[in-house]
Amino acid sequence: MRGNTLINLILICFLSSSIMAQVEVKGRAVGNDGPLPGAAVLLVGSNLGVATDFNGAFKLTNIPAGEQSIEISFIGFENKVVSFNGTNGQKINLGDLKLTEGATLEEVEITGALDEGERKALQMVKLSPRILSVVSKEGIEKLPDRNAAEALQRMPGVVMESDQGEGKYISFRGTPTDWSSALVNGDRLPVASEEMEGRTMNFDILPTSLIEYIEYNQNLTPNIEGDAIGGSANFITKYIPEEKSMDFQVGYGHNFKADKPLWNASLNFSDRTENKKWGYQVGGSVYNRNWATDNYELFYGNNEDQSIERLELRDYNGTRTSYGANVRFDYRPNAKNEFYVLGFGGLLKDDEYNLKTMYNWVAGVGQSIRVQNIHNIMQNRVMGGEVGGNHHLNDRFSVNWKAAQYDAHFGFGNVPFEDGDNRNGYYVVEFEKQVYFTDYLYLDADGNRTDERNSTSRMRLLDIDSPFDDYGDSYDNIQPEYVNLVANKPTDTMFQFTRAYTETMEHTERDPLVLSLNGTYDLSKKLKLHAGFKFRNKVGSRSIGFEKWVRNPEYRDPIVLGEFETREIPRKDQYLSELDGNYVDDVYPFLAENELNNFLENNEDRLLYLPFGPDIEYYREFVGSSFTYTENVTSGYVMADFKPTPRFSMNVGVRLEQTDVEIIADAVEEDTINFTRNLSQKELQKNYLSVLPMMSLKFSLNEKQNIRASITRSFRRPNFNEMKPGEPEIHYTHFHVIYGNPDLKPTYAWNTDLSYQYFFGLDGMITVTAFYKYVTDHIYTAYQATELENEGSANTVNLNVNAKRFENAPYAHVGGLEFVINKKFSFLPGIWKNLGAQLNYSFTSSSMKMEARPTLQDLPRQARDVFNSRLFYEGKKFSANLALNYRSPYLMEFSFYAAPDPETGEMVNLRTNNDYDTYMGKSLTLDASIHYNLTKKLSVYAEANNLLNTPYVIYRGQRERPVKTEYYSIRALVGMKYQIF
Repeated sequence: MRGNTLINLILICFLSSSIMAQVEVKGRAVGNDGPLPGAAVLLVGSNLGVATDFNGAFKLTNIPAGEQSIEISFIGFENKVVSFNGTNGQKINLGDLKLTEGATLEEVEITGALDEGERKALQMVKLSPRILSVVSKEGIEKLPDRNAAEALQRMPGVVMESDQGEGKYISFRGTPTDWSSALVNGDRLPVASEEMEGRTMNFDILPTSLIEYIEYNQNLTPNIEGDAIGGSANFITKYIPEEKSMDFQVGYGHNFKADKPLWNASLNFSDRTENKKWGYQVGGSVYNRNWATDNYELFYGNNEDQSIERLELRDYNGTRTSYGANVRFDYRPNAKNEFYVLGFGGLLKDDEYNLKTMYNWVAGVGQSIRVQNIHNIMQNRVMGGEVGGNHHLNDRFSVNWKAAQYDAHFGFGNVPFEDGDNRNGYYVVEFEKQVYFTDYLYLDADGNRTDERNSTSRMRLLDIDSPFDDYGDSYDNIQPEYVNLVANKPTDTMFQFTRAYTETMEHTERDPLVLSLNGTYDLSKKLKLHAGFKFRNKVGSRSIGFEKWVRNPEYRDPIVLGEFETREIPRKDQYLSELDGNYVDDVYPFLAENELNNFLENNEDRLLYLPFGPDIEYYREFVGSSFTYTENVTSGYVMADFKPTPRFSMNVGVRLEQTDVEIIADAVEEDTINFTRNLSQKELQKNYLSVLPMMSLKFSLNEKQNIRASITRSFRRPNFNEMKPGEPEIHYTHFHVIYGNPDLKPTYAWNTDLSYQYFFGLDGMITVTAFYKYVTDHIYTAYQATELENEGSANTVNLNVNAKRFENAPYAHVGGLEFVINKKFSFLPGIWKNLGAQLNYSFTSSSMKMEARPTLQDLPRQARDVFNSRLFYEGKKFSANLALNYRSPYLMEFSFYAAPDPETGEMVNLRTNNDYDTYMGKSLTLDASIHYNLTKKLSVYAEANNLLNTPYVIYRGQRERPVKTEYYSIRALVGMKYQIF
């Protein structure tokens, strides 16, 4: 019934009327580098006019017969006037109309203006019905941004989260990352990742070499997918220019933390046939870089105190390689029709070694020091393709359609076995020795300091949490103090092999069929009606397993680390040098690479293999980590563009999205009679209709000033693991499990925006925007302390595991201000007119109601302050850029702990403040680049990232109580670009 309603709404807007016997004129506005989107096309001597679409195409209808002229204008180009003589009913195709760069009326000369790509972006912003930010490929190339996240972070209100020093996740206006959506050519991409962080796109697999433009939609119109409360980013892949083009780029550089090289290369080629009917574009890129990270992490108690349970010193080293490829073909049989086929793909391969020293104070594990030798190859890819067409059926009615397919996959490569072995995964070989720590704080029942023999509790505290001035280490210099246990035999004081394991994982998400149909009907000169239909089928599967090896009981002697060839961590004398090398002496030797990679094979006779099955530890949770899902989304919209006066326009409509979800997860059934465990399946089906009305208004005070206002409704779908029934999902390496909540509701938001825009002609713009969101049923995660049953029968490890749970908050408020200025200093004399600045600042405030806290709380993953700046110099031959990005700290996740009331027995929440909550620390980055044009076709460049080397920090309650601290240092690169033709 709902599907019929959607179809009927669409068909109403697809009804055509009789053709009026007047002239129709079509064409395309192009510049040196291809189409000019947003160019103004005006019938001379009338008020009849249109703006060109993204491909530079335009169509003017209802033109009186006889001698007529049109004038095409675009910022930074000379106006072009074209005359024609039409008869009633005639359709005239003017073809490609090339505009010449130069001065326009009442504007400054082009040498003091933004380049062509940025002028296109500026024009798109000016004419869009939405509040929009656009960055062109030219803008992307000016800064050392190698993936989509790093390019997006330059836009107003955009926050980037990093992984090993590279951009990965993005959020808009400081809102949670899962409120944002990533589109490619208007379609939301499937997501497959290691952590399954909601439906958030991991942008590090999408190279910037694939991108022609990025549109950041700060508010929505009904023709855009509606599951984007924070906003959406639409990545428009490379299109085919009108002239033959081929360029090649290569660069070589250095990672200062790894002290190893990096390099990149790209090639793009495009051409059209002489009659311009056929066109094609192919391109590819590769970016290979060595990387390294110095890291230390702290794990705290989960009860009433902040006692440290474990200190981990981690040294990461690896090689990442990103591949990108895109291809496009199009065919224009005539002026009315265009057909195209395109495809793209991105692949990230990360070969990583993690050498980890672990100091364990917690009693449940036993006082010990462990060394974990870790190697894995993570492979993450996304690919897709589409076939579509654009058709002008008559002088009033046009349609576009496409059928697309997308595929995303995450998995591990061939470590530690050969290709095709399903035991490959996150590979760990562990050695451990028992010690006796001498740095505990012992307390008696009254909280007084005492010795071990008279104590009732013991803790390992930082100085900020210690009740005594003479106890506790500083957060950046935590020094374990211990002695070796009294040895009965020499091997008792050595690092002994305890276990090896692989955590296997595969996550696949596919959109095997995405269909869309959109139509536009010109009801009059002032009113256009739009309608569209879209269907997406999504299928996914996620599986996690655990393969384990222990010492064979038949082999009586311990396997000790000293038997093997060992190595120190690379550049040990520089380990955490940012902290004055405090931890250099606390890091132990590890297995050499060849010993690690061949450990299982070389020691096969001394090891016992325990395959994944009911006897492994946390079997129930590993079973719960495997599930499949299907989602069908059927959507449709009706929308009207109404322009009653030349200065006032409005876009109004409604979008309907019907979501049908099915999730099937495994569960464990205990057979208490036969003492066996049997697998069963839990199934969840969920269906809901989202009704999303939207209205955007635009009033042009004059040619340079716009006022915009909008009110829209958008939503956020629960992710599949958030709703998953059955057992919790385990993240074994991170010591936490996640319980799904089948009763989760979608999150909805009413969004209001008010914006003022001022354009400096060729020189840039100023924007001031205020926004507010009223959010219901926000989905958040909360930690709860729980002791999971450790079910393994062989060499089990008792771990105090954190449990996450997904919940809906009743309501939340989000509001803020955005300021944007993009200005070329063309008023300055001489070469100084080539200076300019791009600045944007976003302030966001939020509050959220939740039952577990007595007061309103900040929205998780919402940054209060975001600031981006780019200072630049752009001359004819030389250009330079300096970019600064700042993001304030923000709350990541809540932590709850409940205990029974001694009198009533009711559970009481003991954590009513934020001192146990997890926070992301501030981010402050500085990047730089310079370019020099040796000739018109050959240029050289140099670039550097992370010049400030600000650490990546996660903390608990206070900055001085860190959970994770990472340093990446600087990476730099020099290169050349050659425009072959």
